[in-house]
Amino acid sequence: MEKLVVRLSKAATKAMSNQILWYYSNRDKSFAKTLAENISKDIDSIAQMPTIGRVIPTKGKREYRVFVSHKKCLIKYWYNSRALYIVNFIFTDTHSPRIF
Repeated sequence: MEKLVVRLSKAATKAMSNQILWYYSNRDKSFAKTLAENISKDIDSIAQMPTIGRVIPTKGKREYRVFVSHKKCLIKYWYNSRALYIVNFIFTDTHSPRIF
C-alpha cells in the first residue's frame, strides 16, 4: 500500500497543540519536543500501514481505529483509499476503551 495523504481535523490540531504547549510551559521542554516528534513519526507509520491500529466499535459507516502513539497519547483515525483522517488525539494516562 502506498503512503496515504494525512489530513488533521481542527479538533486534532487543537488537542495536539494545546498538549505540547502545556508540556513545554509546565514541564520539560525536551519532553514536549520528543513527544511531538514521536507523534509525527507514528502518524507517518500509520499513513504507510493504516491497519495497524485497533478497531473501536462505533455505529455508522466508518471504521474508526486507535493507535497508542505514546504512553500518554492515543491517535484516533479513519482512512480510505486516498487519505488518512486524524480525528483526534486523546491524551491520558490510561488507555482504556471507556474514554470513547
